[in-house]
Amino acid sequence: MTNDLVTGMLPVFGRSLEPRFNVFDVMHHGFHEKQISNVSRWLLEPDGSHRLGGTFMKILIDEVNSQKTGGEPLPDSGYWVRHEVNTAAVDEPEDIADLVLESDATVLVVENYFTSDGPGHSYDGYLAYGLRPTAYGRRDGRRGVVVLLCRDGDEALQSKAGRTRQSSLTAC
Repeated sequence: MTNDLVTGMLPVFGRSLEPRFNVFDVMHHGFHEKQISNVSRWLLEPDGSHRLGGTFMKILIDEVNSQKTGGEPLPDSGYWVRHEVNTAAVDEPEDIADLVLESDATVLVVENYFTSDGPGHSYDGYLAYGLRPTAYGRRDGRRGVVVLLCRDGDEALQSKAGRTRQSSLTAC
C-alpha cells in the first residue's frame, strides 16, 4: 500500500509550481469577436503564459509576408500588441480595430469582423492609421498593413488605391 501511495504521488511532485494556464484569464468577458481578439492578443504576446514565445506572431507575419506583393518582408518580431484601438482621425467617428501590432518599421491593423467592411469599420481608415502622425511622434517611413480575418470578404468595399499603396491580407 505504501508503494502505491508513493507511486501515485510522484507525478504530483514533478509538476511545476508556476501558475498554470487559465482560459478565463484570457477570455475576460464580451462578445464573440472580442473573445477572439482577447485570445489572439494573448497568443501574439511573446511573454504570454502560453509559453509559445513568438511562435504565433511568426506564423501571422509569415502568412502576411506570403500574401504581400513586392517590398521587403515584414519583421517577424518586435511588435507592441494593442487591443481595441480607435483608428479614426481627429474629428472622425470612432473606428475601433480589434488589434494593432506596431513596430519601428510597420503598423499592422487587424480586424476580425465577420464581413470585411462591417458597421463602424473602414478599410481605408485602417490603411491611413498606419501612416498617420501620432501624439507621440510620426510614423514616417513605416509600412501600413491591414489584415482582415473575416467570414465574408467584399473587395468592392476595400480601397483599390489602398491595396496598391500598402499591403493587405484578407483571410476570409
